[in-house]
Amino acid sequence: MAESELRKIPLFGFAAECAGIIFIDRDNRKAAFESYKVAAAEVQRGRAVIVCPEGTRGYDYHLRPFKKGPFVLAIAAQAPIVPTVVYGTREVMRKGSFRVRSGVVDLHFLDPVPSAGCDYEHRGELMTTVWTRMATELRDRYGVTTDERSIAATGERQE
Repeated sequence: MAESELRKIPLFGFAAECAGIIFIDRDNRKAAFESYKVAAAEVQRGRAVIVCPEGTRGYDYHLRPFKKGPFVLAIAAQAPIVPTVVYGTREVMRKGSFRVRSGVVDLHFLDPVPSAGCDYEHRGELMTTVWTRMATELRDRYGVTTDERSIAATGERQE
């Protein structure tokens, strides 16, 4: 999934559509939920969907509050969530820059968090579980600390 603004980038937008990217309009809540329904149907057909629950990149590696939409998607699809920590991207391509540098990007796939049997009311609980696992991995592996208040902010984010 990608924000709908990326569809407007020449060549990239066309290529992303051809690759099957599902675009989400973050400024239109109703349209965003429709995009999540499309994504849930794709997951149920066996397709993997990648969603970045922070919704944006940052200037450092601390974990930011999550949006609830990706967790609503997982519940709708009754699919497990595979928390993934990505580290090294800041050095390869800083936020706000179009310059790509060579470097190493590490991906750490954490244990899946099941959503089977969960309903809409469990979205906050799932979100907190995933956030906590990712924050712990960042702290233990890279020494990146995240203010615990971000967990509370995660629960207050708009859907």
